[in-house]
Amino acid sequence: MKTTTNFLKLLTVVLLLAVNVMDIMAQGPYPTSTSPQSVCLNSIEPYGVNLTAGSTYAWSISDPSSGTITGGATPNLITVNWTKPGNFTLQVIETNQYFCSGAPVSIQVTVNPLPIISPIATTTCSGVAAGVALPVLSDNSLVVDKWDIAAVVAPGLTGTATQGFGKTDPNAIAADAFTNITTAPLKVVYTVTPYTGACSGASFTITVTILPAPVVNPIISTTCSGVAAGVTLPVLSVNGLVVDKWNISAVVAPGLTGIATQGLGKTDLNAIAADAFTNTTTASLTVVYTVTPYAGTCAGASFTITVTILPAPVVNPIISTTCSGVAAGVKLPVLSENGLTVDKWDIAAVVAPGLTGTATQGLGKTDLNTIAADAFANPTAAPLTVVYTVTPYAGTCKGASFTITVTIYPNWLHS
Repeated sequence: MKTTTNFLKLLTVVLLLAVNVMDIMAQGPYPTSTSPQSVCLNSIEPYGVNLTAGSTYAWSISDPSSGTITGGATPNLITVNWTKPGNFTLQVIETNQYFCSGAPVSIQVTVNPLPIISPIATTTCSGVAAGVALPVLSDNSLVVDKWDIAAVVAPGLTGTATQGFGKTDPNAIAADAFTNITTAPLKVVYTVTPYTGACSGASFTITVTILPAPVVNPIISTTCSGVAAGVTLPVLSVNGLVVDKWNISAVVAPGLTGIATQGLGKTDLNAIAADAFTNTTTASLTVVYTVTPYAGTCAGASFTITVTILPAPVVNPIISTTCSGVAAGVKLPVLSENGLTVDKWDIAAVVAPGLTGTATQGLGKTDLNTIAADAFANPTAAPLTVVYTVTPYAGTCKGASFTITVTIYPNWLHS
Protein backbone atom coordinates (compact mmCIF):
# COMPACT_ATOMS: atom_id res chain seq x y z
CA MET A 1 0.00 0.00 0.00
CA LYS A 2 2.87 2.32 0.92
CA THR A 3 4.59 1.59 -2.37
CA THR A 4 1.46 2.52 -4.26
CA THR A 5 1.21 5.77 -2.37
CA ASN A 6 4.84 6.73 -3.17
CA PHE A 7 4.33 5.96 -6.81
CA LEU A 8 1.26 8.17 -6.95
CA LYS A 9 3.18 11.03 -5.36
CA LEU A 10 6.01 10.72 -7.90
CA LEU A 11 3.54 10.60 -10.77
CA THR A 12 1.84 13.72 -9.43
CA VAL A 13 5.21 15.55 -9.29
CA VAL A 14 6.03 14.61 -12.86
CA LEU A 15 2.61 15.72 -14.07
CA LEU A 16 2.89 19.03 -12.22
CA LEU A 17 6.35 19.58 -13.70
CA ALA A 18 5.05 18.88 -17.20
CA VAL A 19 2.22 21.38 -16.73
CA ASN A 20 4.24 24.21 -15.13
CA VAL A 21 7.30 24.27 -17.38
CA MET A 22 6.22 26.61 -20.18
CA ASP A 23 7.99 27.94 -23.23
CA ILE A 24 10.62 30.60 -22.58
CA MET A 25 9.01 33.97 -22.75
CA ALA A 26 11.39 36.28 -24.61
CA GLN A 27 11.14 40.02 -25.08
CA GLY A 28 8.51 40.82 -22.39
CA PRO A 29 5.83 41.40 -21.56
CA TYR A 30 6.11 37.67 -21.97
CA PRO A 31 4.63 36.52 -25.25
CA THR A 32 4.86 32.76 -25.05
CA SER A 33 7.28 31.74 -27.78
CA THR A 34 10.24 29.57 -28.51
CA SER A 35 10.60 30.97 -32.01
CA PRO A 36 14.13 32.03 -32.91
CA GLN A 37 14.94 35.49 -31.62
CA SER A 38 17.16 38.15 -33.21
CA VAL A 39 18.83 40.70 -30.93
CA CYS A 40 21.60 43.28 -31.17
CA LEU A 41 25.03 42.93 -29.69
CA ASN A 42 25.27 44.54 -26.22
CA SER A 43 21.51 44.58 -25.83
CA ILE A 44 20.01 43.51 -22.49
CA GLU A 45 16.98 41.28 -23.08
CA PRO A 46 14.42 39.92 -20.57
CA TYR A 47 13.41 36.23 -20.48
CA GLY A 48 11.11 34.19 -18.28
CA VAL A 49 8.85 31.17 -17.74
CA ASN A 50 5.72 30.79 -15.63
CA LEU A 51 6.53 30.70 -11.96
CA THR A 52 5.76 27.51 -10.00
CA ALA A 53 5.86 27.89 -6.26
CA GLY A 54 8.77 25.98 -4.77
CA SER A 55 10.54 25.46 -8.12
CA THR A 56 14.06 26.51 -8.97
CA TYR A 57 15.24 27.46 -12.44
CA ALA A 58 18.65 26.78 -13.94
CA TRP A 59 19.43 29.10 -16.83
CA SER A 60 22.36 28.60 -19.21
CA ILE A 61 23.69 29.68 -22.60
CA SER A 62 25.28 27.28 -25.04
CA ASP A 63 28.34 29.55 -25.16
CA PRO A 64 28.77 31.06 -21.69
CA SER A 65 31.04 33.78 -23.13
CA SER A 66 28.24 35.08 -25.34
CA GLY A 67 26.27 36.80 -22.60
CA THR A 68 25.84 37.55 -18.94
CA ILE A 69 22.76 36.21 -17.16
CA THR A 70 21.33 38.34 -14.37
CA GLY A 71 18.53 37.12 -12.12
CA GLY A 72 15.27 38.96 -11.93
CA ALA A 73 12.80 39.73 -9.16
CA THR A 74 11.73 36.07 -9.08
CA PRO A 75 13.79 32.98 -10.01
CA ASN A 76 11.78 32.35 -13.16
CA LEU A 77 12.84 35.71 -14.64
CA ILE A 78 16.25 36.79 -15.97
CA THR A 79 17.93 39.27 -18.26
CA VAL A 80 20.80 38.52 -20.63
CA ASN A 81 23.39 41.03 -21.71
CA TRP A 82 24.45 39.66 -25.10
CA THR A 83 28.13 40.45 -25.56
CA LYS A 84 29.17 38.25 -28.46
CA PRO A 85 27.74 38.02 -31.99
CA GLY A 86 26.62 34.62 -33.24
CA ASN A 87 23.88 31.99 -32.87
CA PHE A 88 23.31 30.71 -29.34
CA THR A 89 20.85 28.60 -27.33
CA LEU A 90 19.35 29.98 -24.13
CA GLN A 91 18.05 27.14 -21.95
CA VAL A 92 16.21 26.74 -18.67
CA ILE A 93 15.61 23.62 -16.58
CA GLU A 94 12.98 23.75 -13.86
CA THR A 95 13.36 21.64 -10.71
CA ASN A 96 10.25 21.41 -8.56
CA GLN A 97 9.96 21.24 -4.80
CA TYR A 98 10.37 17.50 -4.95
CA PHE A 99 13.74 17.86 -6.68
CA CYS A 100 12.44 16.53 -9.93
CA SER A 101 13.78 18.26 -13.06
CA GLY A 102 11.76 18.77 -16.17
CA ALA A 103 12.94 18.63 -19.75
CA PRO A 104 15.08 21.60 -20.86
CA VAL A 105 13.19 24.44 -22.52
CA SER A 106 15.25 26.52 -24.96
CA ILE A 107 15.17 29.37 -27.41
CA GLN A 108 17.55 30.06 -30.29
CA VAL A 109 18.99 33.58 -30.17
CA THR A 110 20.88 35.27 -33.00
CA VAL A 111 23.08 38.07 -31.71
CA ASN A 112 23.74 40.52 -34.55
CA PRO A 113 27.00 42.47 -34.67
CA LEU A 114 27.01 46.29 -34.57
CA PRO A 115 28.51 48.47 -37.29
CA ILE A 116 31.83 50.06 -36.35
CA ILE A 117 32.90 53.22 -38.18
CA SER A 118 36.03 55.28 -37.63
CA PRO A 119 35.88 59.07 -37.43
CA ILE A 120 35.91 60.96 -40.74
CA ALA A 121 37.61 64.30 -41.34
CA THR A 122 37.50 66.45 -44.44
CA THR A 123 38.20 70.04 -45.47
CA THR A 124 36.33 72.34 -47.82
CA CYS A 125 36.21 76.02 -48.65
CA SER A 126 33.74 78.61 -47.51
CA GLY A 127 30.60 78.36 -49.60
CA VAL A 128 31.53 74.96 -51.07
CA ALA A 129 29.44 71.86 -50.33
CA ALA A 130 30.94 69.46 -47.80
CA GLY A 131 30.71 66.60 -50.31
CA VAL A 132 30.85 63.92 -47.62
CA ALA A 133 28.93 60.68 -48.20
CA LEU A 134 27.77 58.74 -45.16
CA PRO A 135 29.53 55.33 -45.08
CA VAL A 136 27.39 52.46 -46.33
CA LEU A 137 29.89 49.81 -45.33
CA SER A 138 31.22 49.68 -41.79
CA ASP A 139 34.81 49.02 -40.81
CA ASN A 140 33.70 45.51 -39.83
CA SER A 141 32.08 44.96 -43.24
CA LEU A 142 28.43 45.39 -42.28
CA VAL A 143 26.00 47.13 -44.60
CA VAL A 144 24.83 50.39 -43.02
CA ASP A 145 21.37 51.40 -44.16
CA LYS A 146 20.32 54.15 -41.78
CA TRP A 147 21.86 56.98 -39.78
CA ASP A 148 20.87 59.32 -36.96
CA ILE A 149 22.62 62.68 -37.35
CA ALA A 150 23.25 65.56 -34.95
CA ALA A 151 25.56 68.49 -35.67
CA VAL A 152 27.38 71.34 -33.95
CA VAL A 153 28.20 74.34 -36.15
CA ALA A 154 31.03 76.55 -34.89
CA PRO A 155 30.17 80.18 -34.14
CA GLY A 156 31.24 82.35 -37.04
CA LEU A 157 29.88 79.99 -39.69
CA THR A 158 26.64 80.64 -41.54
CA GLY A 159 24.72 77.75 -43.04
CA THR A 160 22.42 74.95 -41.90
CA ALA A 161 23.65 71.49 -41.02
CA THR A 162 21.43 68.55 -41.94
CA GLN A 163 20.22 66.68 -38.86
CA GLY A 164 17.57 64.09 -38.02
CA PHE A 165 16.75 60.49 -37.21
CA GLY A 166 16.53 57.53 -39.55
CA LYS A 167 18.18 59.16 -42.55
CA THR A 168 18.46 56.67 -45.41
CA ASP A 169 20.23 58.77 -48.05
CA PRO A 170 24.04 58.42 -47.91
CA ASN A 171 24.24 61.92 -49.41
CA ALA A 172 22.20 63.45 -46.61
CA ILE A 173 24.95 65.91 -45.62
CA ALA A 174 26.88 66.05 -48.91
CA ALA A 175 25.27 69.30 -50.06
CA ASP A 176 25.67 71.13 -46.74
CA ALA A 177 27.62 74.34 -47.34
CA PHE A 178 28.81 76.96 -44.88
CA THR A 179 30.20 80.46 -45.25
CA ASN A 180 33.31 81.36 -43.27
CA ILE A 181 34.29 85.02 -43.49
CA THR A 182 36.46 84.97 -40.37
CA THR A 183 40.25 84.86 -40.38
CA ALA A 184 40.59 81.19 -39.39
CA PRO A 185 39.29 77.73 -40.32
CA LEU A 186 36.11 76.72 -38.47
CA LYS A 187 34.47 73.32 -38.02
CA VAL A 188 31.14 71.58 -38.33
CA VAL A 189 31.09 68.37 -36.29
CA TYR A 190 28.41 65.80 -37.15
CA THR A 191 27.76 63.03 -34.62
CA VAL A 192 26.38 60.05 -36.54
CA THR A 193 24.86 56.84 -35.23
CA PRO A 194 24.96 54.06 -37.86
CA TYR A 195 22.39 51.26 -38.15
CA THR A 196 22.60 47.82 -39.66
CA GLY A 197 19.00 46.73 -39.75
CA ALA A 198 17.61 47.41 -36.28
CA CYS A 199 21.01 47.42 -34.61
CA SER A 200 22.77 50.71 -33.93
CA GLY A 201 26.51 50.95 -33.65
CA ALA A 202 28.55 53.38 -31.59
CA SER A 203 28.31 56.97 -32.77
CA PHE A 204 31.19 58.36 -34.81
CA THR A 205 32.06 61.89 -35.90
CA ILE A 206 32.37 63.56 -39.27
CA THR A 207 34.40 66.74 -38.89
CA VAL A 208 34.22 69.19 -41.77
CA THR A 209 36.74 72.01 -41.61
CA ILE A 210 35.59 75.14 -43.45
CA LEU A 211 38.46 77.27 -44.70
CA PRO A 212 37.78 81.02 -44.71
CA ALA A 213 37.18 82.94 -47.93
CA PRO A 214 38.34 86.50 -48.62
CA VAL A 215 35.82 89.32 -48.41
CA VAL A 216 36.49 92.36 -50.59
CA ASN A 217 34.30 95.44 -50.79
CA PRO A 218 33.42 97.05 -54.13
CA ILE A 219 35.95 99.50 -55.54
CA ILE A 220 35.04 102.71 -57.37
CA SER A 221 37.53 104.74 -59.39
CA THR A 222 37.46 107.55 -61.91
CA THR A 223 39.86 108.38 -64.70
CA CYS A 224 39.89 110.43 -67.85
CA SER A 225 39.51 109.31 -71.41
CA GLY A 226 42.77 107.84 -72.62
CA VAL A 227 44.30 107.63 -69.15
CA ALA A 228 45.15 104.25 -67.55
CA ALA A 229 42.71 103.08 -64.91
CA GLY A 230 45.52 102.79 -62.36
CA VAL A 231 43.56 100.43 -60.12
CA THR A 232 45.49 97.71 -58.31
CA LEU A 233 43.75 94.51 -57.29
CA PRO A 234 43.43 94.17 -53.49
CA VAL A 235 45.96 91.82 -51.89
CA LEU A 236 44.46 91.96 -48.40
CA SER A 237 40.81 91.16 -47.84
CA VAL A 238 38.52 92.97 -45.41
CA ASN A 239 38.69 89.92 -43.11
CA GLY A 240 42.49 89.91 -43.09
CA LEU A 241 43.29 87.16 -45.59
CA VAL A 242 46.05 87.43 -48.17
CA VAL A 243 44.55 87.42 -51.66
CA ASP A 244 46.91 85.83 -54.17
CA LYS A 245 44.78 85.20 -57.24
CA TRP A 246 41.86 86.76 -59.09
CA ASN A 247 39.40 85.77 -61.80
CA ILE A 248 38.38 88.81 -63.83
CA SER A 249 35.58 89.53 -66.27
CA ALA A 250 34.56 92.95 -67.56
CA VAL A 251 31.74 94.83 -69.23
CA VAL A 252 32.78 97.87 -71.27
CA ALA A 253 30.05 100.44 -71.86
CA PRO A 254 29.11 101.15 -75.48
CA GLY A 255 30.80 104.38 -76.59
CA LEU A 256 34.15 103.47 -75.08
CA THR A 257 37.07 102.22 -77.12
CA GLY A 258 39.74 100.13 -75.48
CA ILE A 259 40.27 96.56 -74.25
CA ALA A 260 39.58 95.46 -70.70
CA THR A 261 41.90 92.85 -69.20
CA GLN A 262 40.05 89.62 -68.37
CA GLY A 263 40.94 86.03 -67.49
CA LEU A 264 41.19 83.34 -64.84
CA GLY A 265 43.87 82.88 -62.23
CA LYS A 266 45.51 86.28 -62.59
CA THR A 267 48.35 86.69 -60.10
CA ASP A 268 49.53 90.22 -60.93
CA LEU A 269 47.90 92.85 -58.74
CA ASN A 270 48.48 95.35 -61.58
CA ALA A 271 46.54 93.21 -64.07
CA ILE A 272 44.04 95.98 -64.90
CA ALA A 273 46.07 99.02 -63.85
CA ALA A 274 47.21 99.85 -67.40
CA ASP A 275 43.77 99.46 -69.01
CA ALA A 276 42.87 102.71 -70.80
CA PHE A 277 39.70 103.68 -72.65
CA THR A 278 38.79 106.57 -74.91
CA ASN A 279 35.52 108.35 -74.28
CA THR A 280 34.58 110.87 -76.98
CA THR A 281 30.91 111.04 -76.01
CA THR A 282 29.30 113.83 -74.00
CA ALA A 283 28.85 111.76 -70.82
CA SER A 284 30.82 109.69 -68.37
CA LEU A 285 30.90 105.96 -69.17
CA THR A 286 31.91 102.98 -67.08
CA VAL A 287 33.92 99.80 -67.26
CA VAL A 288 32.73 97.29 -64.66
CA TYR A 289 35.12 94.51 -63.69
CA THR A 290 33.70 91.54 -61.78
CA VAL A 291 36.48 90.02 -59.72
CA THR A 292 36.56 86.76 -57.75
CA PRO A 293 39.32 86.81 -55.11
CA TYR A 294 41.18 83.71 -53.93
CA ALA A 295 43.03 83.07 -50.69
CA GLY A 296 44.92 79.91 -51.52
CA THR A 297 42.40 77.51 -53.05
CA CYS A 298 39.34 79.21 -51.57
CA ALA A 299 37.33 81.68 -53.61
CA GLY A 300 35.53 84.55 -51.97
CA ALA A 301 32.37 86.21 -53.16
CA SER A 302 32.84 88.25 -56.32
CA PHE A 303 33.14 92.01 -56.00
CA THR A 304 33.08 94.81 -58.57
CA ILE A 305 35.62 97.40 -59.63
CA THR A 306 33.81 100.22 -61.39
CA VAL A 307 36.00 102.58 -63.37
CA THR A 308 34.24 105.70 -64.60
CA ILE A 309 35.79 107.13 -67.76
CA LEU A 310 35.22 110.88 -68.03
CA PRO A 311 34.82 112.18 -71.59
CA ALA A 312 37.59 114.19 -73.29
CA PRO A 313 37.04 117.07 -75.68
CA VAL A 314 37.42 116.45 -79.40
CA VAL A 315 38.49 119.45 -81.49
CA ASN A 316 39.08 119.44 -85.24
CA PRO A 317 42.08 121.18 -86.81
CA ILE A 318 41.73 124.90 -87.46
CA ILE A 319 43.14 126.69 -90.50
CA SER A 320 43.46 130.47 -90.72
CA THR A 321 45.29 133.05 -92.85
CA THR A 322 46.54 136.53 -92.20
CA CYS A 323 48.96 139.01 -93.64
CA SER A 324 52.46 139.82 -92.67
CA GLY A 325 52.41 141.95 -89.55
CA VAL A 326 48.69 141.38 -88.91
CA ALA A 327 47.52 139.61 -85.73
CA ALA A 328 46.41 136.03 -86.22
CA GLY A 329 43.01 136.78 -84.67
CA VAL A 330 42.35 133.11 -83.92
CA LYS A 331 40.38 132.27 -80.81
CA LEU A 332 40.88 129.00 -78.99
CA PRO A 333 37.72 126.84 -79.15
CA VAL A 334 35.63 126.77 -75.97
CA LEU A 335 33.19 124.13 -77.16
CA SER A 336 34.43 120.78 -78.41
CA GLU A 337 32.96 118.83 -81.30
CA ASN A 338 31.40 116.43 -78.79
CA GLY A 339 29.73 119.23 -76.84
CA LEU A 340 32.12 119.64 -73.91
CA THR A 341 33.17 122.98 -72.51
CA VAL A 342 36.88 123.51 -73.04
CA ASP A 343 38.36 125.63 -70.26
CA LYS A 344 42.10 125.16 -70.59
CA TRP A 345 44.70 124.64 -73.28
CA ASP A 346 48.32 123.56 -73.53
CA ILE A 347 49.98 125.27 -76.48
CA ALA A 348 53.17 124.58 -78.41
CA ALA A 349 54.13 126.24 -81.71
CA VAL A 350 56.45 125.85 -84.65
CA VAL A 351 57.24 129.05 -86.53
CA ALA A 352 58.45 128.56 -90.11
CA PRO A 353 61.95 129.87 -90.88
CA GLY A 354 61.70 133.28 -92.59
CA LEU A 355 59.01 134.57 -90.24
CA THR A 356 59.78 137.01 -87.49
CA GLY A 357 57.60 137.22 -84.43
CA THR A 358 56.94 135.27 -81.27
CA ALA A 359 54.29 132.57 -80.98
CA THR A 360 52.49 132.35 -77.66
CA GLN A 361 53.11 129.00 -75.97
CA GLY A 362 52.63 127.46 -72.55
CA LEU A 363 50.67 125.08 -70.36
CA GLY A 364 47.30 125.61 -68.74
CA LYS A 365 46.28 128.67 -70.71
CA THR A 366 42.77 129.78 -69.80
CA ASP A 367 42.30 132.81 -72.08
CA LEU A 368 40.62 131.91 -75.36
CA ASN A 369 42.38 134.96 -76.92
CA THR A 370 45.80 133.64 -75.94
CA ILE A 371 47.12 133.48 -79.52
CA ALA A 372 44.76 135.98 -81.13
CA ALA A 373 47.27 138.84 -80.93
CA ASP A 374 50.23 136.86 -82.27
CA ALA A 375 51.63 138.66 -85.36
CA PHE A 376 54.43 137.65 -87.68
CA ALA A 377 56.34 139.49 -90.40
CA ASN A 378 56.90 137.62 -93.66
CA PRO A 379 59.50 139.40 -95.77
CA THR A 380 59.83 136.45 -98.15
CA ALA A 381 58.20 135.93 -101.49
CA ALA A 382 55.97 132.99 -100.37
CA PRO A 383 53.35 132.24 -97.74
CA LEU A 384 54.78 130.77 -94.54
CA THR A 385 53.02 129.08 -91.62
CA VAL A 386 52.88 129.04 -87.87
CA VAL A 387 51.56 125.73 -86.59
CA TYR A 388 50.17 125.65 -83.04
CA THR A 389 49.69 122.25 -81.44
CA VAL A 390 46.94 122.62 -78.85
CA THR A 391 45.79 120.16 -76.19
CA PRO A 392 42.27 121.00 -74.98
CA TYR A 393 40.97 120.30 -71.46
CA ALA A 394 37.42 119.82 -70.20
CA GLY A 395 37.90 120.03 -66.46
CA THR A 396 40.76 117.72 -65.56
CA CYS A 397 40.46 115.61 -68.71
CA LYS A 398 42.46 116.44 -71.77
CA GLY A 399 41.50 115.59 -75.30
CA ALA A 400 43.66 114.67 -78.23
CA SER A 401 45.85 117.49 -79.45
CA PHE A 402 44.74 119.40 -82.54
CA THR A 403 46.50 121.94 -84.75
CA ILE A 404 45.84 125.56 -85.53
CA THR A 405 47.66 126.42 -88.73
CA VAL A 406 48.01 130.13 -89.44
CA THR A 407 49.32 130.99 -92.93
CA ILE A 408 51.18 134.31 -93.09
CA TYR A 409 51.13 135.91 -96.52
CA PRO A 410 53.86 138.33 -97.55
CA ASN A 411 52.55 141.84 -98.13
CA TRP A 412 53.52 142.02 -101.80
CA LEU A 413 51.06 139.26 -102.66
CA HIS A 414 48.23 141.48 -101.50
CA SER A 415 49.42 144.85 -102.88
